Amino acid sequence: MSGTNSEGMVRRSYSSPPSYTEVAAGLPENHKEIRTLGDLLGVNYKMVGARDQMRRNLASLLDSGGRAFPGIVGYDDDVLPAIYRAVLAGHDMLLVGQMGQAKTRLAQAAATLLSPMPVISGSITGDCPAGVPALELAALIDDRPPERPSPRFYLSPESASRIRDCGLDTRISWEDGPSRFRYVLATPDISVKDL
Repeated sequence: MSGTNSEGMVRRSYSSPPSYTEVAAGLPENHKEIRTLGDLLGVNYKMVGARDQMRRNLASLLDSGGRAFPGIVGYDDDVLPAIYRAVLAGHDMLLVGQMGQAKTRLAQAAATLLSPMPVISGSITGDCPAGVPALELAALIDDRPPERPSPRFYLSPESASRIRDCGLDTRISWEDGPSRFRYVLATPDISVKDL
């Protein structure tokens, strides 16, 4: 595909409204049929940030009378309402407490509020191509250097190479919220570099 064609396709996809109905925050109703980068661009997919996914999905769950943190017992009157307020307000959360107070379990349960998102199949860093600026994505699809490379990290080198090799046929898989959760034990001797 020539540079102008893929650049036009990417720009059109990024600037046009989505051609799908959402079943959760940022999740197209036909997401299982979207299997390639070309399919993703074809539906004008719009990436929704994690905070907004959690906020919108929690609001929808609470409106329907559902329970957001199944398996968490004894915190219904104090901890869970505080977490609901923090998620709905889009705040950062820091869970502090003694060992055995379900801090990790709460963080794992909060990940269920994340919608599945499209990632490049086989990406160990969960790279979503919809987060790449239009001109850079078009340059990757056409296997040419970007006109103005960004200093920001959008894709791992492996994912960028996969897009260069496969173009619009780059395989996409949908990673659900619990799969996006990563547990890292940060003891005092862990440096930022280690994380």
